[in-house]
Amino acid sequence: MKFLIYSDPKNGFEIKYPSSWIVQEDPRNPSPLIMAIYEENSERFNEMLMPLVNPYRGKPKKYKNYIKEAIGNLRLYLKNFEIIEEIHKIDFKEKLSYTLKVKGFQPPYDVIIQLNYILHEQRSYALYFFADKVNFNEISPMFEEMLHSFTLFPPQRMTKEFEMQKRKRETLASIDIASVAHEINNINTNTNIDTIHNLIEVFSLAGLMDDTMGFGNLNHLYPKFRANLIQANLMDAVPGEMYRTLMMFEEIARSHGLIE
Repeated sequence: MKFLIYSDPKNGFEIKYPSSWIVQEDPRNPSPLIMAIYEENSERFNEMLMPLVNPYRGKPKKYKNYIKEAIGNLRLYLKNFEIIEEIHKIDFKEKLSYTLKVKGFQPPYDVIIQLNYILHEQRSYALYFFADKVNFNEISPMFEEMLHSFTLFPPQRMTKEFEMQKRKRETLASIDIASVAHEINNINTNTNIDTIHNLIEVFSLAGLMDDTMGFGNLNHLYPKFRANLIQANLMDAVPGEMYRTLMMFEEIARSHGLIE
């Protein structure tokens, strides 16, 4: 599955979401809706994520006060409201978090909502994941992956540099690693130079994302990529600019112990 990244520089957080979902933002509503879209005649519930951010002054409220307020709002939203699970103060990336899972009826669907609360530096972050009861177990691993991607950073204004870095992160998040590995495994003497060029661009992007990690989450694929290029006599056959990039890759790979 391919993902994009939703960024909120003002409130200092990012979270990834499936590329097939859409983001609905309304200036009158402080919270966006990030939701799945199905065909118009589909009877399936639109799974969604709703992130809510509330800044506070002074001492933050206790978790139980936040959750009491959230439960009150959910009781108004759902008929036949019932709490399924509560997990108090679990550690989320070294930050205190609280998980609440509830179920109820939102006509015409039986719905399950998972709420994750995170308190950090004068802000409370509430991540609401919505799915219908029938599909929740199927969707749950994806929700967990989205939650795991939730990242906090110092709030900042939207700048050109921030936008550029966001686009790079989105592109990297959308890379299908299995497809990249498949293309690398099939490199041979008949491989089109455009395929090599595309793979070089993928490694370039991954390297730019995090210099301390070399090629980022593609580290494990580079030695095979290099070995297959050499075996197919393509290492020295690529055009000048691509060759210079490959030589830069050699330095990066050696500095990170990927090749000898």
